[in-house]
Amino acid sequence: VCSVLDKLYEKSIEAHATLDSPIALAKPKDLFVRGQDFEKALVNQTTVHFGGEKISNHIAFDCQPQPSFHRNFEHIIEHLIENQSQGIRNHIFCSSQPQADRFIPVNGHGAQIGDRVDVGIRPENVALGTEGGLPFVINVLERLGGTTICYGYSGNASEKFCATLPGDARVTEGDEIHLSINPSDCHVFNSDGAVLKRLKAPEV
Repeated sequence: VCSVLDKLYEKSIEAHATLDSPIALAKPKDLFVRGQDFEKALVNQTTVHFGGEKISNHIAFDCQPQPSFHRNFEHIIEHLIENQSQGIRNHIFCSSQPQADRFIPVNGHGAQIGDRVDVGIRPENVALGTEGGLPFVINVLERLGGTTICYGYSGNASEKFCATLPGDARVTEGDEIHLSINPSDCHVFNSDGAVLKRLKAPEV
C-alpha cells in the first residue's frame, strides 16, 4: 500500500509541475498522502480494516462521486432535496470568500427545503457583465441622459426583467447581453410573499 501511495504522490508532483494557471492551486502535499505518512498514521491504531466482512466497532464511509452540476442550479436543488429525504444533512463549504459571497445572506426562517422562493433585485443594482452572467434580452431601451433603462426578459419570455445601465452603455434593442449581480443586493421572498430577513444590511 505504501509503495503505491508513493508512486501516486510522485505522479501528482509531476502533474502539478506542468500546470500553467493564474489561479493559485493547492500543492500535492496538501492534497495527497505519502506512504510514510500513511504508515505513521497506522502506528497507534489497534485495528485496520480493508473491505471484506464487516466487524463490530467500525466506521463506514459511504462515498460516491460528486454529481456533475455544470451550473445547473435546478439539478443542485434536486440533489439537495433528495439528500434531505434520505436523512442526509447537507453542508456547503467554500474555499474562498468570493465563493461565500455568491450566497444570498438571508435568514431562512419561514422557508423549508423544497419551498419555492422568489428572488428579486432592483434595476439599479445590476451591471453589464461577461459571458456566464445573467442572460438578458433587451426588448425596449430608453436613453435618459446619464441613464439607460432596458426592458426585456431573462430565461424565457415570461420572466420580465428591467435593468438600469449607464447612459453610454453600448447596447441596442434586440441585443442579448449578460448582467452582473451581487447576491448581497438581492431580496428573497417566501411562497407567501413575505421577505426573508437579511443577515446584514447591504453596503451603501
